[in-house]
Amino acid sequence: MKLPNLRAWTTEQGPPQVADLIHHGVPGDVTSLFPSLWNLDLRGEVAFEWLSLFEAAKSRNPPWILAGGSLPMVTYHRPSIPIDSSLVSRFLPFTDLVELRIWMECCYYGPCKSHFTDGDVESLVTALPKLEVVTLGDSPCDSDTCPLTIRSLLFFSIHCPRLRYLNIHFRTENLREDMLNLLTGAYSQGLHSRPKCVLKTLVTHKIPIELSGYNPALISMGMLMIFPLLDMFISRSSAWIQLQNLLNAMGETEGFGVVTEEFMKTLSEARQLVGEAVPMRSAVSSHLSF
Repeated sequence: MKLPNLRAWTTEQGPPQVADLIHHGVPGDVTSLFPSLWNLDLRGEVAFEWLSLFEAAKSRNPPWILAGGSLPMVTYHRPSIPIDSSLVSRFLPFTDLVELRIWMECCYYGPCKSHFTDGDVESLVTALPKLEVVTLGDSPCDSDTCPLTIRSLLFFSIHCPRLRYLNIHFRTENLREDMLNLLTGAYSQGLHSRPKCVLKTLVTHKIPIELSGYNPALISMGMLMIFPLLDMFISRSSAWIQLQNLLNAMGETEGFGVVTEEFMKTLSEARQLVGEAVPMRSAVSSHLSF
């Protein structure tokens, strides 16, 4: 812990007690341990307790300061246990995080292990605007049972301007309805014109997607509104590759942004005119809060 040039620390064990540190020569006042630490790699629930020392560093409580009061990268491995909202709050104090990777594995059969919600993601990105690389769960599965929706993608894009890599599980069961509601709400609140992140790559892996009818054009338009620079899906599905080709063609079309804005405007006005309610099957509410 006193090594001045140690950059990465991987552990499956918990941290030492305060009394043990003092017994081995750590001063009782403020000092610096792990002064150059950049990457903290935690494996299992016991190791997760290391974060409590870094939280103490933020408030400058003696007997230590860790990593100069900042921690750019955290990786957390918890393979077999579902990840829920209680985990998110434990990362919120680390406002200097640039990379956050939470690894858990979904089974080939059964529900998704990712239990993060849109509300969890909103809290995370609001507290951690410096995020550039985010993994919430292992490669997205095909169960389509997680609570996260495309609404969370827009949260990431607006609140984390330097985000360049995103790997999360999100539900696509009602993607067409969700995208229509997202586009309508984004236009009505001016979110479509807000600065967005620089992300070019979105990991979709096995996430199912339906490309019948006008779905490909609608979904591509919505994805480019969320991530204007998006040009690649990392996926094992040919459907996502087809969507990627269409998305790239749209992105290269001159005046595409104007067309998208006109579409959102027309859609918003039409829904106000006829008083159309948000489809009951949709997971996205008609009111977006940012």
